[in-house]
Amino acid sequence: MMKRLLSVATLAMSLAACGGGEYGKPAAPAPVPHTAKYEIEGFGTTSASLTYRNSTGGTEQRTVTLPASVPGLVGVYFVETGDFLYISAQNNSSFGSVQVRIVVDGTTWRSATSSGAFGVATAIGSCC
Repeated sequence: MMKRLLSVATLAMSLAACGGGEYGKPAAPAPVPHTAKYEIEGFGTTSASLTYRNSTGGTEQRTVTLPASVPGLVGVYFVETGDFLYISAQNNSSFGSVQVRIVVDGTTWRSATSSGAFGVATAIGSCC
């Protein structure tokens, strides 16, 4: 009986020494930090209603006069690989278009454009 307990303990210690994640799977890589910002442009329109995920993970809404720089409104913030990013803009006019962008580490990562009366453009995804 003592040999059996010793064998089980040795096996458990051997598996623990291998590292890795749950049930012998490799451990997930550490999250990578990124800087993110939202951008919006209007073409032929002067106002848009925004909905976006903020830096604390909440959802905010506001109306902006275009052209507007959303980074001036919500700031640049830090995200990690896998964080959810979202921005949606609705044109508040019966003409023109709106474009939204999610910029990660200085490069446009997601973008969308909507043209026409009260059109909606949405950029969304789990980061990088």
